[in-house]
Amino acid sequence: MIIYDYIFLLIVLIFTFVGFLSGIIKTSSKFFCLLIPFFISYIGTSFLNKELINRFDFYSGTGSSLITSLIIYISFYFLLKLFFLLIEGICSYFNLTLMNKISGLIVGFIGGTVIGYFLLTVVNKIFDIQTIIYSKIQSYLSFFLNI
Repeated sequence: MIIYDYIFLLIVLIFTFVGFLSGIIKTSSKFFCLLIPFFISYIGTSFLNKELINRFDFYSGTGSSLITSLIIYISFYFLLKLFFLLIEGICSYFNLTLMNKISGLIVGFIGGTVIGYFLLTVVNKIFDIQTIIYSKIQSYLSFFLNI
């Protein structure tokens, strides 16, 4: 095994450990609270900006769409944080924290494996080094893709 195999294993272990510590709800909360408000503010800025200008005589000068986008992002961010906080409270009320942690461990393992595989693929393409773990993953993928 070369150093890249050890880096792959370290990435998988770190992601698995962090997934177990934070659980699936906090992990998905971090992901969705940053991603979903970004897309909603990107898509809905022009419509909401026109509505704010027409109905409430909102500022229509330079940067008004930026201000509208920030308002949308911050609003949806806090709404999603509140939603995930309620879900986490419900899980802790019904004593589902162990299930939350174990599902976070599984998702962390899968995420670490995917990111580690991308690292090994980049190493293979740039340096033309085929590590042991990379060749094993490739053989498993080729087996499942041939079925």
